[in-house]
Amino acid sequence: MIAKIKNGELVITLPIELTRRSSKGKTIVIATTRGVRLTNARFQGRVVSVVAKAFIYADRESEEMAEKAAEPWWGSLFDPKDFES
Repeated sequence: MIAKIKNGELVITLPIELTRRSSKGKTIVIATTRGVRLTNARFQGRVVSVVAKAFIYADRESEEMAEKAAEPWWGSLFDPKDFES
């Protein structure tokens, strides 16, 4: 894994792995840090830690269920218009 801060963005590079099913079998993991990893990147003088996992859904049914549930995390707590400039 490579992590660096470039042009005001944290860029994380993970190698694509041999695919494997998640523990419950609903997803196929294609890249992961396998938990928290310390990086060489620094932000405000402090070491940046990263946790990342990339996956695809194992079947269309799981993918469709996830798409239906994929509302913004803030749900009805905020009005998106409050953030427009």
